[in-house]
Amino acid sequence: DDTFGKGSASVKLEAGGDSLVARVLRSGEGSLLNNVQEVSAESFQRTDLAKTFGIRSVACVPHEGGVLEYGTTQQWSILPKAFADEVRVAVGEAGAESGDPAKC
Repeated sequence: DDTFGKGSASVKLEAGGDSLVARVLRSGEGSLLNNVQEVSAESFQRTDLAKTFGIRSVACVPHEGGVLEYGTTQQWSILPKAFADEVRVAVGEAGAESGDPAKC
């Protein structure tokens, strides 16, 4: 079975690049594209793949030195609370390591 996840596995996203994943990795802040089917390929390199599988929204959150990406066929208008909590934990951990208070 082909899936959005399997199709995404063959796409190389550079950590220093302009992809959503790279931007979240660098910023340490979660991000949401509420309708990836309407954004340019420059904003989301896998727009065509998302269209193929009916993916509407993609959320990315920092997690343990990397980024977790969630795609859904639903259209989200805000970053779901569970993902916002993940961002808060990641930022809190980074703040604790640097001595800075957590900010979200």
